[in-house]
Amino acid sequence: MKKIQIFLLLLISFQSYIGFSQEKTIAEKTDEITQNMKSQINFSEDKEEKIRSINLDFVTKTEQLKTEDSSKIHKLKQLKEWDNERDKQLKEVLSEEEFKKFKEFKSKNRKAAKDNYVASKK
Repeated sequence: MKKIQIFLLLLISFQSYIGFSQEKTIAEKTDEITQNMKSQINFSEDKEEKIRSINLDFVTKTEQLKTEDSSKIHKLKQLKEWDNERDKQLKEVLSEEEFKKFKEFKSKNRKAAKDNYVASKK
């Protein structure tokens, strides 16, 4: 009986470890967003670090918001505010054409996320 308990404890610990190790860090999420933007927008190398910094700030804030104990409405308002702030910062870094591509990229991503959400509810 004791061996079964130890086995179950080890199994649960291992599953927890695997679950945590599969989550992306803030830096990994930031790099992924920045690389996706770069592939879609084709901004120059000299802009990459500025854009990564803007994305890092945004991802850090959104990750903190996930753990915040507040209403969904408050979280959505806060997220929208930070998203608008990020857009303003990106508009200062990107050219007019690049920013237009970013807005299109963002719109496509939102539509895909919405479609995935709707599909998951069926």
